[in-house]
Amino acid sequence: MMDRNEQLLSGFQYAMRIQNALLPPNEALAEAIPEHFLIFKPKHMVSSDFYWFGETDAAYFLVVGDCAGHAVAGALMSIIASRLLNAIILKNNIQKPVAILEAMHEGLKDILKLKYNEDASIKIDLSICRLARHRRRVTFVGARRPLYWIQKRKNGLRSKSLKGDRYPVGGRNPAPPFTTHHLELEAGDMLYLTTDGYTLQKGKNGSKYGILKLNKQLQAISSLPVSQQKNHLIEAFNTHRGDEEQTDDITFIGVQF
Repeated sequence: MMDRNEQLLSGFQYAMRIQNALLPPNEALAEAIPEHFLIFKPKHMVSSDFYWFGETDAAYFLVVGDCAGHAVAGALMSIIASRLLNAIILKNNIQKPVAILEAMHEGLKDILKLKYNEDASIKIDLSICRLARHRRRVTFVGARRPLYWIQKRKNGLRSKSLKGDRYPVGGRNPAPPFTTHHLELEAGDMLYLTTDGYTLQKGKNGSKYGILKLNKQLQAISSLPVSQQKNHLIEAFNTHRGDEEQTDDITFIGVQF
């Protein structure tokens, strides 16, 4: 007979297998966007973070999200979010990112049977990129999450941070107004989607890694091959963290055009 701790560990391991099975296979993302990297680092065995990838005849869709809650509760929310994205984009063929967020907002309320202002803590922060198949055109919408864009120009690098709107998905009624950003990219440009776990990480002196430091780091590494960028980000994170416990789940995706 397993004791209580063994039962809990077994349950977490099973939940982790289920969550990992629902995440996009690396092969699908690599085939569509060869020049990319992915960092997915749960704080516990399961994660309230998630990422999602899908494709239609016209575009690829890349989503990074952070669900309220931690451990199993957050992981369950991430599964709901992934299923909603499957239904909205792949089944119902809704392709405008702002319409996707609005549909997710309503879908989340329906699934969880939320009433007006019933529970503002049931929410998801996420960013959506629609990548046109045959041109370097990206449409971005963010719910409390930004998009980092490093542009490569003849006169040097230019860094932009497109802030997401201050509203999450869920947690309020009606759906809040989300802002659409259109980007025209050039060869060599880098886009980065991330949850807040990386910048919230505390170091040995108690300070967070922070958005400013991350911006500088991305500018410094953006010209490197994507595999090296990933290694640099992991190394910088571990150096900052030291012996401190990981603060939050981390999801970080970089794509190069």
